[in-house]
Amino acid sequence: MKKKIVIIGGGIIGCLTAIYLKQNNHDVTIIEKGSNLGGILSDHKYQNQIYLKGTQYLDADTEWFKILINLVNDIKVFEYNYGSFTNFGNSKIESSDYALPVFDLKIDKKEYFKSTDKTVSLENRINLYPKKISASLKKFFLNGNINSNEISSICSGNLGVSRIGFRLNNQNLKMLKKENKSIDALFAIKRDEMYKNKLQYALPSNGYSEFFNKLEEKLKKLEIKIEKNSRIFPEWQNGKFEILLNKKKVENDHIFWSGNPTDLIKKFLKKDLDSFVFRTLQVNADILDNSPIKEKFFQVYSEYSKIFRINLYNIRNVPKIGIECFFDKYEMKEILDEAQKILSNFGIKINFQLKSINKNLISRFDIITIKDKQLIEEFLEKTKKTNLLFSPWTTYGRSEKLIKIKENLKYKNLIN
Repeated sequence: MKKKIVIIGGGIIGCLTAIYLKQNNHDVTIIEKGSNLGGILSDHKYQNQIYLKGTQYLDADTEWFKILINLVNDIKVFEYNYGSFTNFGNSKIESSDYALPVFDLKIDKKEYFKSTDKTVSLENRINLYPKKISASLKKFFLNGNINSNEISSICSGNLGVSRIGFRLNNQNLKMLKKENKSIDALFAIKRDEMYKNKLQYALPSNGYSEFFNKLEEKLKKLEIKIEKNSRIFPEWQNGKFEILLNKKKVENDHIFWSGNPTDLIKKFLKKDLDSFVFRTLQVNADILDNSPIKEKFFQVYSEYSKIFRINLYNIRNVPKIGIECFFDKYEMKEILDEAQKILSNFGIKINFQLKSINKNLISRFDIITIKDKQLIEEFLEKTKKTNLLFSPWTTYGRSEKLIKIKENLKYKNLIN
């Protein structure tokens, strides 16, 4: 049966959910508060050049990516390359096998039977590691002004510490991971041991803003309605959620809330979320090179550096660098010099076009406190039988979110 479904938030999750529903002949409307679709994937612009905000790749080996590329094919697919630089005490470890912190360590099977299931805080989780490792990770969080006692353990992936890797060869680790789920949850094996085939990722050739402008036109041709520059207000009335747009109710059978749920949860539970905002500084520049650079990003784990990620990529065939830092007052030249030193450990030497150097601030809302996780779970449980569709706010990873969304839409008999 055809339903009227309103989607709040025009990011990539909202757009794909709209497509799933429209494929099943529903009446779908996307409401986006910004002037363009894309959400966190909108580009940063400086002097007629565009730069990515953060390190936001598309997984080309997924069903949802194939849907997107069939609609807008202006996307470059490339081999997924990454590395990490771990620097604590006198130890410096560069690795192209992991996008995780790496340590010199061999594990003893008997040591790691502590279950990760009952870890509540990020602090609980990192305390499962040997003291040398847990102490180093605590220094990393302290460097970023992240209180690991307040942040939920589910954010280990968002913060790049879901597992740790080893520089030393742990020949029996693969077997231990199969035997013990706690070892599997805490320790990583090298990329070549994990994947039989090279992973494929992608970026829009001309940036995300242009990509979403083209996607918007395709969505409209699919008869998906789009309202932009629209501030909405949720209401809970007579056992149903209502949306007020320009003081008028938006008729709906179901609502899918893709964006930040702060207002929604406050309206229903009469409780405030912490809504922790993880603010980062990003320094950008064009690279002095006439040819595109090999796409690759590097995670940085250090007690000394405010840099936590370096991203090398291309837009419009112009090679670029994005350097993400824990928020602080730093000179851009200081950050660029430090990034060059880190990249030199991987044999990468680059120079920057001085006139292109710029910076932008990024606010991330994906770092969830223990309190907020509990409130979100309470809210989801109490709204199961309402017109509000399930949204995986506490799930890490775009593909993982979409899997859960599709499962719920099937459960609600909204898609096949």
